[in-house]
Amino acid sequence: MALFSIICAILTVFFLNYAASQSQYRRLEYKYSFKGPYIVLKDNTVPFWDVGGHAIASDDQVRLAPSLKARKGYMWTKALTSFEWWDVEMSIRVSGNGRIGADGLAFWYATDRMQEGDAFGSRTSWNGLGLFFDSFDNDGKMNNPYVYVILNDGRKVFDHEADGVNQQLGGCLRDFRNKPFPIKVKIEYYHNVLTVLMTNGLTADETPELCLRAENVFLPRSAYYGLSAATGGLADDHDVLSFITTSLHDQSQERSVQISQMERQKLEAQFRDYNEKLKAQQEEYLKQHPEKAAQHQQQQMQQQGNTGTQFENPQDRAFRQIFDGQQFIHLAVQQLNKRIDEIIGRQERTLSAVSALSSGQGQGQVVAANGKHVRSFGILGCSDVEYLLLL
Repeated sequence: MALFSIICAILTVFFLNYAASQSQYRRLEYKYSFKGPYIVLKDNTVPFWDVGGHAIASDDQVRLAPSLKARKGYMWTKALTSFEWWDVEMSIRVSGNGRIGADGLAFWYATDRMQEGDAFGSRTSWNGLGLFFDSFDNDGKMNNPYVYVILNDGRKVFDHEADGVNQQLGGCLRDFRNKPFPIKVKIEYYHNVLTVLMTNGLTADETPELCLRAENVFLPRSAYYGLSAATGGLADDHDVLSFITTSLHDQSQERSVQISQMERQKLEAQFRDYNEKLKAQQEEYLKQHPEKAAQHQQQQMQQQGNTGTQFENPQDRAFRQIFDGQQFIHLAVQQLNKRIDEIIGRQERTLSAVSALSSGQGQGQVVAANGKHVRSFGILGCSDVEYLLLL
């Protein structure tokens, strides 16, 4: 009975998530996202994010805290969110040489930003959501590594020594340290329902499993996204490889979510400036490398010569589709003929065996194709026919 209740609960969560996904309109929010292999710019800054403490940003990851003792690092978005419901998918890696690591990594959705503290590198009181990947067992209950969520209205102080056991909204026991592949985490907040899913990091392509689902969760409508990590007497490398934010909207609101004319013009101007800078850098590079300039010119000439052959016109496409269809029909007919030949061969063998049996050849002995004598038959029954078919 208990197993049946668990299965029903899992199916209910699955169908609720499926129904919600079918009614959602999703929009990528690039100002609240980053992903390798080009995370940092030439000046080692992350676009739309501020990095502080001991965090180190590189092309393919952000190391929030290195595997050195007593280090704290953090990064926060520069802008407040302008959407109510959202979905964040991030990829993290926590690794160290020791059997036990410390302290852990945190995901934040809070109204304050860039304040260092003892809550995994950030302040111990905040207004919003904190999702913690806690590596070290501070309370001695042997239940770490542990992943849990704490909601705060700014008046509670995080109890780090007790791992916030009396402040947790919920969590799950997951070992996220020293895995062959990065851990993929999905945090969704939609219609006051908070869902946290994560992989085990054992394979490259695995489906995230449910860690936490809580209803009646009320978060600030506008806040900052943040990441932080800290080490103590023990130390791990705390890396974030990607952070993708998607705003969620009802299908009925899809048409109303349109980019403003002012923002469109701003983006178009940024795109033109980027193209001009890219072209100028390309020309400068070709001047500094004459051998590359000749190669580049030759490639352009080849591309211009092949322009007419890169695309097919509608008439050629129609002929190609007809030819592909004929080829498919031809292969299907060949397979059908092969199958018919097999059936006819079996029928002929069966008829010859039955004829030999009915004529009394060999006094009821049937000779197989390999020359062996097989068993005698009296009255022909169903089992005898099956035996003959196997000859």
